Parts: sequence; C-alpha cells; structure tokens
Amino acid sequence: MPPGAGRKSVYMLELEGIKPSSQILDELAKEGKPVILNFSRGKDSVALWAELHKRQMQVIPVHYSMVPDLQFVKSDLQRYEQHYQTHIYDLPADTFYDMLQHNLNQPPERAALCESFRLSAPDKDEYDAVFRANYAEPNTWMLDGVRATDSSMRRMAIMKHGPVKPKTRRISGIWDFHVADVREAVKQGGIELGIDYQWWNHSFEGLWYQYLEPIRRNAPEDYERILFWFPMLETEILRGGGGHLG
Repeated sequence: MPPGAGRKSVYMLELEGIKPSSQILDELAKEGKPVILNFSRGKDSVALWAELHKRQMQVIPVHYSMVPDLQFVKSDLQRYEQHYQTHIYDLPADTFYDMLQHNLNQPPERAALCESFRLSAPDKDEYDAVFRANYAEPNTWMLDGVRATDSSMRRMAIMKHGPVKPKTRRISGIWDFHVADVREAVKQGGIELGIDYQWWNHSFEGLWYQYLEPIRRNAPEDYERILFWFPMLETEILRGGGGHLG
C-alpha cells in the first residue's frame, strides 16, 4: 500500500454497516483500474483527488462548466493539470443546457431562437454513459466528493443508499470526511484551492449577484462572456447593486 493510504482521522464519521472511505478507496486501488473523477474544483473534489493520487490510482478527471470558456475557470483547471500531469475534460454542465432551454435571462427576441434548438438537459446517468463511452470503459467507476457531514440531506442519502452504488457505478469517495479531514487532504495534496476561494470562500456555484459582482470586478472578460449567453443577467447586477452599475 502506498505511504499514507488508509489514513484514519479521529474526526471521520462512522455509520453502522457502511465501510469507511479509506477502506473503499484501498479496495478500489487494488483493482488497478482507472477511475473517473467528477472534479468541480471545490475543496471536496480537490481532497478526493489527493486521496486517489496518494493511492497511485489512474484518474480520468471531468469538469462540468456552468458557462463554457470562462478564463478564470480554465486557468484554474490548468493548475491542476500541471500539478497532476493529467488532462481534465471540461464539458458544459447540464445546467447550462437547462438554462438555455428555459430561456433563463434571455431577452424576448432570443426566445424563439433558444426554442428552435430544441435543447434538453441530459440527466446524470445519460451524461455518465456518454462520458464513459468516449473517454473510459462502460463499467468504469465514477467518483464524487459528496460528504455525509455536508448537509442533513446528504447524510440521509448516504444512510439510505450507501456511498457505493453498483447499479450506476458511482462512489462517494470521501463520504465520511469532516471539513478538518478535507483540509488535511488538500494540504497533503500539495496544491492550493483556486481563486474561487478568494472571491467567495467556496467554488463557483451560480449566476446570482454574489457570484457575478466579483467576476465583473476581477475578470471583466469573463463577465462579458457570461452576458453573451445570458444578456439579461445585467439586471441581477442592477438589483444587487442598488440600481446602478458603478
């Protein structure tokens, strides 16, 4: 076993009948097969990648962008690519298609255009199947950083379904981590969290004022890119900024 694998923290959650994440990952590492990592650039997925790397596992990372081609996102992904010497597949998120499908923040003259595309947001199982078909194998395990301690809903989901879902070939690889464990794993991974944590103290999660204003202020070209796709979002800045763009 690689040094550091199987680390047991005094903080980690224990639920009766559920294997600890360290055991799940150790067993997965012994299979010697590549795994897909759903990489959001958030602290949990960064911690999970560090845990996989520590076990010398081959990782196929995929990132889903809420808005395609934002430079601050691309620059952050490049940091991780350089650190782990691994290409990250960056694809439009299902929410991107969903927002266009429902004419979210579109001016009236664009409604007919968006509707003519007949867009439909693929569900997670469809997205997983397409990704596996193109970049992995049909039975490749797909890992995410969902943690039971993150919210009561996630805890209930872990308790009901477990962290390992054989039918969909998905695993919540750090399901029992507390925030202290996440921070320690990120530290051991040797790479700092991205610019998101300076702007919002968490990863980029939405197109609301609290997210848009720091982008407008610090990355104006990315702000213009967002407005290209969703022109009426300028009203969100007006609303949050008290009716002015200063």
